[in-house]
Amino acid sequence: MPIYEYQCKQCNHTFEHLQLNTDLPPQSCPECGQAIEKLMSAGSFNLNTGTDVSAGTCCGQHSPCDSPKHCCGMSH
Repeated sequence: MPIYEYQCKQCNHTFEHLQLNTDLPPQSCPECGQAIEKLMSAGSFNLNTGTDVSAGTCCGQHSPCDSPKHCCGMSH
């Protein structure tokens, strides 16, 4: 079941709503009863490309390790 996020246009209260596709969406804010709008949420999935994103990086950073002792002071 998808979880949708809504925000009140009046009091800015933000809430999540677990909703089936056949369910009607909420129509009003549970805090003040005013009009709400559905928010755009970030996706929560990971596309696996088959590559290790940490390979060649230093301590999980997004840049190559340039330390003479390698990552975090430890040799490879």
